[in-house]
Amino acid sequence: MTNYNRGRAFEYKVRDLFRESGYYVIRSAGSKGIADLVAIKNESGWSMNETCFIQCKKSGKLNRIEKKDMIDLCSKLAVTPILARYKEKKIELIELRENEEILYTVD
Repeated sequence: MTNYNRGRAFEYKVRDLFRESGYYVIRSAGSKGIADLVAIKNESGWSMNETCFIQCKKSGKLNRIEKKDMIDLCSKLAVTPILARYKEKKIELIELRENEEILYTVD
């Protein structure tokens, strides 16, 4: 399996997780931009903002510039910036903030 295929499979897992929580999810195929997924909440439920930009990184790492760019754009658009990563066979969703991060772990 290529790195692209592994990354795409991870994006699909994260996409499905958000869909199961009531979000409408758009995947940006081959994305090299700010977000791999855009999730828009259809109904109330999760504690996160109604719209999320999600960067999926199996490695779990965003460099300082990527993180700053994502936070800045999301702040301007009033959407929640999320880093999705895979750690210890679980998906972690990290709400990115300037000086802190809020972690959600999903089995």
